[in-house]
Amino acid sequence: MIRKIVLFFIGLLIVALMLGAIAGAGAIYDAARNIKIETYFFQPNNLSFQRVGVPATVADLGPDNLRQRLVEKYISEYFYVIPDIANVEARMQSDSPLARTSTSDVFSQWQELEGNRIMELAQQGAFRTVRLVDKIYKPKDSDFWTVEYEMKTWYRPNDMAEEPVITRDVLYMGLADQYMMDFRKNLDVTRSLEEGYDPAAIFRFGVTAIGRQQD
Repeated sequence: MIRKIVLFFIGLLIVALMLGAIAGAGAIYDAARNIKIETYFFQPNNLSFQRVGVPATVADLGPDNLRQRLVEKYISEYFYVIPDIANVEARMQSDSPLARTSTSDVFSQWQELEGNRIMELAQQGAFRTVRLVDKIYKPKDSDFWTVEYEMKTWYRPNDMAEEPVITRDVLYMGLADQYMMDFRKNLDVTRSLEEGYDPAAIFRFGVTAIGRQQD
């Protein structure tokens, strides 16, 4: 008799657990039907200049900051490598961002020298990043800006253990930037940006000469 009573209560407990499981599943199901997506911006730094805000205007940046950013973009276009031959071929074209911000002589020099090296590296599956080491500067009584940069190159694709080869060098650049704070003439800026053209190419900025220490 006692055994039957115990089994009876165990049966009631099992039924209660099953009902609880069904209720929980139902609650989860209902919650899934009412999913809400909340967007958040993560603040990477307590300093105000690191927070997301209204994009700075050209006037806010000023000529020195704008020149620094345009040269940094140019150096990246000049040296970066990804393992994609189509990417290099596009950069070789006369309407590429590098071509738009270079004189014909500078761009031809890049095609023949650095462009061909980049093509070889891309075919081998290499990857390279570029950054400026410090602020660019123009020595007194000089027509050229001194640009120090650093490259990190990974030569072996899919090798997570490979350490990049780090090289530093200096370029001397002639810049046509006297009208840099203006946009290029006869250019529909809004349309160009909407069509995916490089933003750096809309400024009246260009590289007229490039040299190295050994040149």
